[in-house]
Amino acid sequence: MDHLTLLLAILYVYTAPCEEIFWDTTVKLAKNMTLECVYPLADTVTQMEWFKIKMERESMAIFNPAFHGIIREAYTDRVYFSNHTMASNDMTLSFHNASEADVGFYSCLLHTFPHGTWEKVIQVV
Repeated sequence: MDHLTLLLAILYVYTAPCEEIFWDTTVKLAKNMTLECVYPLADTVTQMEWFKIKMERESMAIFNPAFHGIIREAYTDRVYFSNHTMASNDMTLSFHNASEADVGFYSCLLHTFPHGTWEKVIQVV
């Protein structure tokens, strides 16, 4: 292995865990809290997904207009979509009985037509 390849491999290993997360909104942890995700344009939302961002993204909930929404098993007793009709591009997620384990970063990722993907990142502190 030449020196350049070795250097690039070392840099990759050390930069991956140090990557910063940039967020759009901060929410204070509360027993009952809401993570707002409202798409600002009039596009058609084809699918959306909520993630908790850890070392990797952990899927929490997913919604597709044709198949409706599901909450992943780890969150079914504590998380729900606030907008029951899923109208107006509002994919807001609410927690009840939130705890210190819920502190961290969350991503609301929407796939839209015709503009493609849109993401909002929220930090819970």
